[in-house]
Amino acid sequence: MKHFIEKVGRDVLSLTSILDAIVDLVFLMKVDGDSFRYIFVNESAKKVLNTKDNILGKRLEEAAPKEVFRILAKKYRQARLTKKPLKFRETLKTANGEFYGETTLSPIIKEDGECSYVMAIVRDITERIQRERQLKETQKTLVKQQKRLHSLLENNGDAVIEFDREGNFVEVNKITAEVTGYQEYELLGTSFIPLIAEESLEDTMRYFERALSGSKEEFETIIKHAEGQKIQVAVKNIPIIIDGVLDGVYCIAKDVTETKRIEEEIHKKTEEIEAFWTYTSDPIVFFNMKGEVERINPAFEKTFEFAEKEIIGPVKRIIPPEAMTEAEEIWERIGRGETIALSEVKRLTKSGAELTLLASYTPLHDKGGVLLGTTAFYKNITELKQTERELRKSQEKYRIVTENAFDVIKLINTSGIIEYVSPSNEEIIGYTPSEYIGKRFTEHLHPDDIQRLEKEFKKWIHSASPKTTTVELQFLHKKGHYIWLEAVSTPVIEDGKVKQIVTITRDITGRKRLRERLAKLAFYDQLSGLPNRRIFYDRLHMAMKHAERNKKKAALMMIDGSKFKLVNDTYGHDAGDAVIQEMAKRIKAAVRKIDTVARLGGDEMAVILPDLSSQKEAENVKQRILKAFQKPLYFNGNVIQMNVDIGIALYPDHAAEQKQLIRLADQALYKVKESHRYDLK
Repeated sequence: MKHFIEKVGRDVLSLTSILDAIVDLVFLMKVDGDSFRYIFVNESAKKVLNTKDNILGKRLEEAAPKEVFRILAKKYRQARLTKKPLKFRETLKTANGEFYGETTLSPIIKEDGECSYVMAIVRDITERIQRERQLKETQKTLVKQQKRLHSLLENNGDAVIEFDREGNFVEVNKITAEVTGYQEYELLGTSFIPLIAEESLEDTMRYFERALSGSKEEFETIIKHAEGQKIQVAVKNIPIIIDGVLDGVYCIAKDVTETKRIEEEIHKKTEEIEAFWTYTSDPIVFFNMKGEVERINPAFEKTFEFAEKEIIGPVKRIIPPEAMTEAEEIWERIGRGETIALSEVKRLTKSGAELTLLASYTPLHDKGGVLLGTTAFYKNITELKQTERELRKSQEKYRIVTENAFDVIKLINTSGIIEYVSPSNEEIIGYTPSEYIGKRFTEHLHPDDIQRLEKEFKKWIHSASPKTTTVELQFLHKKGHYIWLEAVSTPVIEDGKVKQIVTITRDITGRKRLRERLAKLAFYDQLSGLPNRRIFYDRLHMAMKHAERNKKKAALMMIDGSKFKLVNDTYGHDAGDAVIQEMAKRIKAAVRKIDTVARLGGDEMAVILPDLSSQKEAENVKQRILKAFQKPLYFNGNVIQMNVDIGIALYPDHAAEQKQLIRLADQALYKVKESHRYDLK
């Protein structure tokens, strides 16, 4: 190349035919003061630039766009001054699109050492650049698809599992652990068969075989949860076919146990509703949005004396003329989707008799929220109203009714002052009526409930159409403890204004305690009283986070009873239960107050030791536990020798992640059990 360039310097024109044959773009530039002038452009360059000879003789700034000139001029000057070849990449916009070139500027040095020419050879790398871009885009698309697949697996609300052709777990998402109760490391590489309940195994295997034949299958099966209960799941088996070869099966599983239970409840409720519709003594009617009767129940026929075929259509025939305005107002409210409770109305029977009814209207909507009509529930209070008129003549009769009620009845005026309290108040809350009357209704309320009840009271007083409401609240008993009460409050309206609030209150403390007990059962093992797996995982996570924040350690102990099956087989399951309970009792007595003891299943228990400074502290707890099992258990006249094996893993010394910590603790336990087995030989 050096000799070639020297030749160019001596005789440029004699080499034009050679340069025109070169595929690369060739420009020969003559130094012209501080600029450069085109003196030769080969045929390849002319084609790319779509020019003939119209740039020959022009200076660089005359032929190139400004932004291109600034870049090229700087490069040419650098080559001229350094007298060394210079390589760089440039992009040109041509009539055929963008052109990418790899340019080499070679200064031509004369014998006196001056640089009079610069030759530019531009190699077309457009295709290579485009291939590189396509490769990057392909790689980016592949990464995006992989991320999407990972996101689909991890964020899917259902369990997503990949099985190989033999039915072994290859990959699972985090929901799988929630559905089955088993962690990922417990499932991978194992067969799904042990998880299937015996009554569902044959069908499940048949559906899996169909999927291996390339068929997409949907079915329901029953699996055995890690904690022992049976779970009903809806399953989709999808064949994994790669390049025409079946590689395995994707399984998407959803826990439908609760759904099935709800469906059964709905079916039961539907039957109850139908029975209520048929056998209730209160009239019920369904109106469409035109205000026309579409369906009535048997009690309506009996009360209003109309057969269903006689009453279907406009409802005006059962409304007295003087009540028409009130009925139209009610229907306007129904049209706005309002629920109307216990509105006193007048209606007519077929024979013309006037009835006094308590009417409640409940709007009915379709799934999209569109109002379809309303259901009206009538309570015939004609006789009751007559009774009320009689009762008003005798205040004593009213007093007898209220003062002998089991629930507490209060009358509260619009200022929130209690005007009347039934005698049952003393039995339920401890205060006599005289201690209550004249005080504000918030007296003895729990502080957390005062603001809420004050706000609700203002709504009752100032609302144009106040509603009956039911609330649960806490009252301070005269003996100093709080009890839970359920209060049903109904406004007494006269001439369109609220005159009083009537509240009927009953003690629901026992019911609240039952709810709390049921909630506890979801998180604690019933036999041992210890936390179950749910709390175990949460406490272990908290212990590890605490250790990380405070530069401490946390330990996990896996504990397994020795010869537990032998106890069951020899002394019966009652003895086995007694052993589990005694294990829980002794372990809890041996650990610290801040430690968590959990039952994971069978005679397998775990202890979480947070806030440790050294492994020695964990070893001390271990020795206390082992010592606690030196004494036998006496049960029904039998002496049962209790022994346990303990495996320990330390965070963060042995593992940095929860799953790994559990696995290492299990492995440590297994080694201990193995050593005992060899000791017996």
